[in-house]
This record gives sequence, C-alpha cells and structure tokens, in this order.
Amino acid sequence: MVELLNVTEPLHPDFTSLELAAKEITKVAERINESKRRKEICDRILAKRRKAVSNINADLAKSFGRGTDKLRSSFGLGSEWQDETTELYGDLVSQFAKQGISSPKPL
Repeated sequence: MVELLNVTEPLHPDFTSLELAAKEITKVAERINESKRRKEICDRILAKRRKAVSNINADLAKSFGRGTDKLRSSFGLGSEWQDETTELYGDLVSQFAKQGISSPKPL
C-alpha cells in the first residue's frame, strides 16, 4: 500500500484515500504485532507456571510414595505384600480359566 502511495501523484484524486488506507493498514499491523507479543509473553508465563506445578506434583507424589513405603515397613509389610483381594483375584482368574472364560483385566 505504501508503494502504491509512493508512485501516486499527490494531486491524483485517490491520493488522500490511499494515504488514509495506508495509515489504517499500518495501525492494524501494529495492533496485530502487539497482540502477538502479548500472547507470547502470556505463553511464557503460563509455561513457567505449568512447569512449577508439574515439579510440585512430582515432588508430592514422590514424598507420598516414600511415606507409604515407610508406613508399610513399619507394619512389617514389604513391597511384596498383597492383601486378600489379590488372592481372591487369583482364585477368580483360575476359575475363569477352568470354565474357558477369558480372565478379567487387573484393576
């Protein structure tokens, strides 16, 4: 648009319209660029927050897992500990197998 304005003579009847259009297009382009810049800033801030929350969640999960392990060991339950539901599940799987039914997927 600016190039068209540069080759148009100032006395041409369309010159003022071209000049106005060029100014408006420039304003629109500036607003678009400013919006993009603001979006990039927001994206960077949100990415930092997501990373921080993710790190906190990982730390909490790790701490909770360690706490659970300590609690199990204090009650004499090792990592190989299984409750009665595990045994019942095994019995059901074997009964299904005897009947020719495919075993259910573990929970």
